[in-house]
Amino acid sequence: MKKFLWFYLVFLLFFLSPSHPTFLGVPKTGGESSDTQENRFVSDLRTFQKQIDSDKAFAGLFAPDVFAYPVVLQPQNAHAFVSSRPDELTYFALAEKFGSVGLLAHNTLAGKDFFSLKAGDEVGYYQRGVWQWYRVEQILQFQALTPESPTSDFRDLEHPERVLSASALFQEIYAQPGKLILQTCVARGQIDSWGRLFIVAAPISSTETKFDALQIFSANPSSLLEAVPTPR
Repeated sequence: MKKFLWFYLVFLLFFLSPSHPTFLGVPKTGGESSDTQENRFVSDLRTFQKQIDSDKAFAGLFAPDVFAYPVVLQPQNAHAFVSSRPDELTYFALAEKFGSVGLLAHNTLAGKDFFSLKAGDEVGYYQRGVWQWYRVEQILQFQALTPESPTSDFRDLEHPERVLSASALFQEIYAQPGKLILQTCVARGQIDSWGRLFIVAAPISSTETKFDALQIFSANPSSLLEAVPTPR
């Protein structure tokens, strides 16, 4: 089924008319600016969960002692859209079709906080009353050979001899069922979108997390730290 879906998306990419383009690449997540930069960091899950629920946000991402941001949806069929608001992340709808949770942010806005994460760190993803915890297992960087294009070819900075097309990089990063992927741009010199940063995190159970889960249960005793419902 996944193979069929992949070939179907490639078909759409190459054969739909230009007036109805289909995006199949790596969104540009650099170069946006804002007059204000607000890191919606809160010190505990209770406050953050109430914040997400009261704002009716689609979801939220909590990195203990690092950041806490709400997550908004992309407009329908706008797979290259990344929010220009400084205080929110964007849900990458196309990643969901390949089984992963993709969250995007500009490196000049909320995405700058992604660089504070390191391997082994834990983050909590909250959606529809349920928490799922993830542990960071990979931090990957690629140079965009055409920085302003979401369909640029990309050079693997860890293995410079590897150059991938945008569609190949997309599949390598996002076709990882169950994983959480954070994406932003890497700046170099005067080029905000010189490269791309991907943080890959694997799901863990509530018993594995190092963070104090009691904060969640005291906020909402019915919350279970096991799985995030599939978005509909």
